[in-house]
Amino acid sequence: MSSLPPPPPKCVLHKEDEPLVWIDCEMTGLDPNNDRLLEIACIVTDGQLRPVDEGVSYVIRTQPHVLQDMDEWCTTTHTNTGLIDACLDAKMSHMHQDVRAAVLAYVLDRIPEARIACLAGSSVHADKAFLVNEMPELIKHLHYRIVDVSTIKELVRRWYGTKYEPARRNEGTAHRCVKTTAVTHT
Repeated sequence: MSSLPPPPPKCVLHKEDEPLVWIDCEMTGLDPNNDRLLEIACIVTDGQLRPVDEGVSYVIRTQPHVLQDMDEWCTTTHTNTGLIDACLDAKMSHMHQDVRAAVLAYVLDRIPEARIACLAGSSVHADKAFLVNEMPELIKHLHYRIVDVSTIKELVRRWYGTKYEPARRNEGTAHRCVKTTAVTHT
């Protein structure tokens, strides 16, 4: 059994706080029926985007044959970021069922009331498709609505054109889950 780090101290949010559960995932590809989660970061904020704590981030232990089935883009990207090595390293990764339980516990400790928190993130619809399969208890606890900041980014780009220049992510952390997902995606 993997030894997960302890979660941050809990801070409970209620419906009037309009909580958001920001999630960022890395996967072996984009097909939720054939590909798998490799890493997940989660942070809870209130409706004003104030984080309740530093959030959690876990690398999921993955069998080599699963990683070998990735396409060239995923293989190159996840190799360059160190994610593949982390997924294979028992000291850096955790069993899927432990990660699933830890992420759910993190959210339930902060938002015990079901269906009041929206899932949020950048292109989070893709993350949600994987979570429906791999972490259904988490999805069932969240509201059916999502806050997808990629929609906002696309609208701002269209409305303001060259006046809008998105912030660039550090190349060392690009395409890796980040605990500050609520900050980096807004």
